[in-house]
Amino acid sequence: MIAAAAAAAISAGLAAAAVAQTAPGNVHASHHDAYVLSTEGHWMSSGVDLDELSRARGRRSESGTFLWFRRSGRSYLVEDPATIDRAANLFEPLRALEPEQEALRDKERALDDRESAFDAEEERIEAAMERWEGEDESDSDDESDDVDSRPPAQLSAEDERERDELARQLDELHAKQRALHTEQRAYDREERELDAREERIERDAESKLWQLLDETVSNGTAKPAPGRLAE
Repeated sequence: MIAAAAAAAISAGLAAAAVAQTAPGNVHASHHDAYVLSTEGHWMSSGVDLDELSRARGRRSESGTFLWFRRSGRSYLVEDPATIDRAANLFEPLRALEPEQEALRDKERALDDRESAFDAEEERIEAAMERWEGEDESDSDDESDDVDSRPPAQLSAEDERERDELARQLDELHAKQRALHTEQRAYDREERELDAREERIERDAESKLWQLLDETVSNGTAKPAPGRLAE
């Protein structure tokens, strides 16, 4: 999987980036191929493990911009600015998705906050209603007592109004929760659609990247590099 983010977000994508991703029908990348593209704090990678990516960051921190890749068992390094720009531009459509992704995260946080507030309100109402439930159970016990049978206690008009108001509030809250669940399902669909778009863009960008990397090997822009980034 591609990890594309500023340095602060790299760690979140490292586990997923440990295995190279080969798109269906894409003959340009094999299971053992890998790359790391660094452009001034932004990283894209595939097929490298945590150690390799960490070493790449440390080793190339002075320039901050490079393209390392492993191809058919051989490793190469590209430091030509024009070629690196071409590679980075392939992933520009991914960066164009960032505002949508951030908006979606904001929507998720807002939905979560509303759900938490509704849950707290439900707990408050139900706790208040326990008073009436306790009296109902006491009334039921009294009716089943043959020895001391007493008529159930009558609620005052004020108590009845309070109980009815709590019941009304609970019904209103349940309606709000149902509406929220509808919004959450719509959010889930939107998230799946955005994820699918991101995956399609990633596959297309990687396919074009491997074609570019093959060109760099052919024209000599890519220079032989150690097999592992730490070497």
